[in-house]
Amino acid sequence: MRGQGSERRGTPVSPGIAIGPAYVLRRERLVVPEHRIRDEQADGEVERLRIAFTETRAKLDDIRRGMQGTGLVGTIFDAQFLFLEDPTLLQHAESNIRDHGLNAEWALQRELRRLEELFESMPDPYLRERASDIGFIVRRVLQALMGREPEGLRNAPQGVIVVAEDLSPGEVAQVTRDSVAGFVTETGSRTSHVTIMARSLEIPAVVSAGSELARELADGVTLIVDGRTGRVIVDPDPSTIAEYRKQLADLKALSRELMRYVDLPAETKDGFAVKLLANVDQLEETRDALRYGAEGIGLYRTEFLFLNRHDLPSEEEQRAAYQRILAAVAPYSATIRTLDIGGEKVPTGLKLSDEANPALGLRGVRTTAPTCSAPSYARCFGPARTAS
Repeated sequence: MRGQGSERRGTPVSPGIAIGPAYVLRRERLVVPEHRIRDEQADGEVERLRIAFTETRAKLDDIRRGMQGTGLVGTIFDAQFLFLEDPTLLQHAESNIRDHGLNAEWALQRELRRLEELFESMPDPYLRERASDIGFIVRRVLQALMGREPEGLRNAPQGVIVVAEDLSPGEVAQVTRDSVAGFVTETGSRTSHVTIMARSLEIPAVVSAGSELARELADGVTLIVDGRTGRVIVDPDPSTIAEYRKQLADLKALSRELMRYVDLPAETKDGFAVKLLANVDQLEETRDALRYGAEGIGLYRTEFLFLNRHDLPSEEEQRAAYQRILAAVAPYSATIRTLDIGGEKVPTGLKLSDEANPALGLRGVRTTAPTCSAPSYARCFGPARTAS
């Protein structure tokens, strides 16, 4: 890269300042083999493809079990499993093998290109971003097919600033707010998953910092990442480092000062009281919400107990999860939403028929059996005061 103090400008997506050595995640370029197969070879290629999907699920499951952070990070990471569990991806790739005589790698790559074109034609920018999610998953399956080990951040040294062309939820899920100081990516946007996850982890991040950054940057070079302005300073001089260390200290002091007001009543200047509640998916989010002054849980999404698993949670497992939420939020109340599944949220263990418009069809409360009526909340979840 250019000399000391060179600078990149990107899109600031997660506020804060990070100062530390660069840890560059360099992706090996996958050259996908493409060749025709004979009809009698189709069964063997299909079997190879299915084994690769199974291996990919197992590796992602290992990441999930080793995750130290959950909450929104875990939710987004789990959502990637839906691509692996969705039979459409595998079925279309198998069709490319049997109907077009393609080897397994080529068949999967062709299906990826079809899906990318489909997503990139969508007008909604958030949905367009999901093309990259599918790409990360397919890359992992291709690596399994080709006997390659996927890249990861599990062994990243503490306190580094991760630099990459882009980052997948599976990679971000391997870090915590204490292990990585910041993120910088060449691509990405305000709606990308690395953006959402970085904010959830409270890790400063800048995306869309320009091409070739990961290739040009050496590991260990000091970086300053300003998640407020989008500045990425490479090999800053001592005076710049001192300036940003002071800004970082000022931000920490401001945060401590603001925490002094957490327990003040939430009310307008004219004395109108407002009840501050939080929406959560995981137990860890409940603790964070209370730390920042929430007075209860306005919505606990029960469907995340059902997703990304091969069976349905037992009644006892559900009761235990709800009791943990209620115990964590006590003495405040929690509103537990009835199971909202269907559409894009379908548990593997529950068979629902395909619907043209599932948002208006059989989903949510329409699939829920009323096992706990209002008078029996004490039996189901504990004292009535803890559930609203």
